[in-house]
Amino acid sequence: MKEAIMLAETGIEKGEGGPFGCVIVKHGKIIGQGYNKVISTNDPTAHAEIVAIREACKNLNSFQLEECEVYTSCEPCPMCQRIEPTIRLAKSLELVSSQYRLCQDEKIGNRQQP
Repeated sequence: MKEAIMLAETGIEKGEGGPFGCVIVKHGKIIGQGYNKVISTNDPTAHAEIVAIREACKNLNSFQLEECEVYTSCEPCPMCQRIEPTIRLAKSLELVSSQYRLCQDEKIGNRQQP
């Protein structure tokens, strides 16, 4: 979970997208990770979860992520939630009510949009 938060912070610092990070783990090893890149890629599907899923699938050479766990910095949007059954995840965990409250970080509120 800490890694997902750090990825979200990286995306914010780089100005590439919103405050979202995601890590996909299989048997204790990170096989995919990503942060929101919607702004930098002009791709409305480049959410942290999708970026991480693409990397994990490439690393596993499979379109299914059986026995994998997903950790996200915030609750996944409906698009990202809908893909989870398709890729057959073992477990999905999101950080929704953390005291850290990444989504309310003052760095985000002060960031100017392009």
